[in-house]
Amino acid sequence: MALLPQKRQQLKEIIKGEGIIFRDVTLSSGLKSHFYYDIKKIVNSEGVVLIGELMLAKIRELFGNGVKSVGGLESGALPITTAIVLVSNQLREGEGKLTGFFVRKESKKHGLQKKIEGLPKIPLVVVEDVVTTGQSVIDAVNALIEDDIPPVGIISVIDRQDKRNMLTNGKLRFDSLFKHSEFEDFIKMKEEEQKTS
Repeated sequence: MALLPQKRQQLKEIIKGEGIIFRDVTLSSGLKSHFYYDIKKIVNSEGVVLIGELMLAKIRELFGNGVKSVGGLESGALPITTAIVLVSNQLREGEGKLTGFFVRKESKKHGLQKKIEGLPKIPLVVVEDVVTTGQSVIDAVNALIEDDIPPVGIISVIDRQDKRNMLTNGKLRFDSLFKHSEFEDFIKMKEEEQKTS
């Protein structure tokens, strides 16, 4: 996949333009914030392709071509998983094609009552849109371990670099496409603009 630095910059600009919401919010971790990374909002025709390409490239950079599946906890991981699987299958690289899965927050009460849906194959990587404390990812990892399909690593689109992030000192390798520090100056500038407007 050529031109990855340009594609990364392109995705960064899309996130800055459409994927950061400036208002007081409560994150899934329960923490309060003055801004919110809304990655689901940029999973449009352009953003979804870039996320798929860049996440797949990051997976291969960290874990080689051996990874067979990607997925994570509903609902943040769903569009990310779909994008990666689609890109991997479009490349027509045979063994490089990935399958996708997702982990339910609670097991279904009917049917097969599964908590993990899709086609998880080891070795697999857990993906997420935004990581703050990492609790959602840990929930997905624990469900996979309970089902005897442990992941080899974790990759998110954005790492908020919160000091309470439980993934940074964990046993699994954790990385992201972007760090919060890359958007920090932009966020401060926007917040100042809001104060003066």
